[in-house]
Amino acid sequence: MGELAQAIKQQHICLALQPKLSLATGIVVGAEALVRWEDPTRGTIYPDSFIPLAEKSGLMVPLTWCILELAFAQLADWHARGLPLSIAVNVPAAFIKAENMLSMFDTLCGQYPIDMTKVTLELTESVGVECLGYARHILDELRKRGCKLALDDFGTGYSSLTQLYRLPFDELKLDRSFVSFIDSEPNAQAITLSIVELGARLGMSVVAEGIENAEQQTLLTKAKCPVGQGYFISRPLAPTQFEKWLGHQTMVA
Repeated sequence: MGELAQAIKQQHICLALQPKLSLATGIVVGAEALVRWEDPTRGTIYPDSFIPLAEKSGLMVPLTWCILELAFAQLADWHARGLPLSIAVNVPAAFIKAENMLSMFDTLCGQYPIDMTKVTLELTESVGVECLGYARHILDELRKRGCKLALDDFGTGYSSLTQLYRLPFDELKLDRSFVSFIDSEPNAQAITLSIVELGARLGMSVVAEGIENAEQQTLLTKAKCPVGQGYFISRPLAPTQFEKWLGHQTMVA
């Protein structure tokens, strides 16, 4: 726990970027900001190894601030170079509930000249039904600042439909536990197509994560799923690798 706290303070936390693709056009529209811990002695540590520690030790909020700052800096760099990309950042319920979050968010935004409509905040877990009123207030305020809001891992949480109905989301993140089986499991395909249709009926974008092969991408494209990401498109990349990969892709106009 102490080492993770030091890693956050000493800027040993860095981003890995997983590209997001418009399935209709094949155009790169942005990336999801994932986190890595670059330890001087252990090397790269992946989130499965330290996110549970952060959750248990109360470090998720400072870790989220660290990731947000890195993401905003990356977005500012893209915008300065005329790259009209968006970036998505995972935010836990603890971040939404954190004291003075909005004022601290405004301070951070003021440090970076970015178009906030290019920022998507992905709520990564249930905020709890008892907290929906407060969560709606906070999420409404974030939307007023231009941010888009996504309900992550949709279809896997017991309160997903309640949150979808009560909270102001712009996007559904279709969980990989369905997407990665749509070419082999009829039930997974039926659920996936139903969620894509639900998103369309609600006027929301849908992002399918976990695309692992061409057949899955083709099925999602035919279903008119707007955006996809997954290993078939690209694994998460360090920012410098992402730039090289991007040079060989179609960019959004």
